[in-house]
Amino acid sequence: MTTRLSKNFTLAELTVTNTGINNQPSFQEYDVITDRLRRLSVNVLQKVRDRFGPTKVNSAFRNEEVNKKVGGVANSQHRLGEAADIWVPGHNLLTVARWIEKNLNFDQLILENYVGGDGSRGGWIHVSYRQGKNRRQVLTKPKGTSSFSKGLPTSDADAAVETIEANTGKLAAVAAGLGAVLVYMMRKRK
Repeated sequence: MTTRLSKNFTLAELTVTNTGINNQPSFQEYDVITDRLRRLSVNVLQKVRDRFGPTKVNSAFRNEEVNKKVGGVANSQHRLGEAADIWVPGHNLLTVARWIEKNLNFDQLILENYVGGDGSRGGWIHVSYRQGKNRRQVLTKPKGTSSFSKGLPTSDADAAVETIEANTGKLAAVAAGLGAVLVYMMRKRK
């Protein structure tokens, strides 16, 4: 039997994992987690799908074992059934995130590992919803960093600059290494 959470989202879709670990809510938490996932689906995910079309869920509910395996923090809203990591094929992630920010009630909206574009080159939107007062916290985490900045980039170009700036140390090391290789090759040619 399929447990439908909204018109287009099911419990199976919001508990899927590629870890190989069973990711179903325990018997004790099943009703609470399913209710939270239903609220997330109805209030956020279904509205995104209605506006933009098929919406891919990378991760939603994570039981304790799965959360540890993927490196999630202990107090992750994924553990509570209040968060999903999504992307919408064919649509720019920044555009979708901006639409969520302007039109939906949410607790947290994070443009994660963003490099610009539709998510096909990496990145996703982490969005959470909880019953009661939602914080409406908006953050961006450029790809290759562990730091978050408040708000969303104003454009894909800004996101690219943020990613480059956040990875400047890595880029400098690569450039220095390439420079050393070039010097070595030039000397070898003489």
